[in-house]
Amino acid sequence: MIPLLAFVFAWSLFVQGDTGQLSGTVVDANGAVVVGASVKLTSQSTSQMREMLTGESGEFAFPLLPPGRYKL
Repeated sequence: MIPLLAFVFAWSLFVQGDTGQLSGTVVDANGAVVVGASVKLTSQSTSQMREMLTGESGEFAFPLLPPGRYKL
């Protein structure tokens, strides 16, 4: 986790069938990618949380998400 850094989440949601995927890139206030940032996704209906670290290009992806509302 990087404190006091402005994160910009560029994300998209793709839905096919009964599941979707949320993916994006974490960048700092200067537009540089953030490697190893912790990204958490929580289902608003079930409170189930998934967590991952961004990769070498600041990207993350949460595949196989059931339909619903999520907090990133």
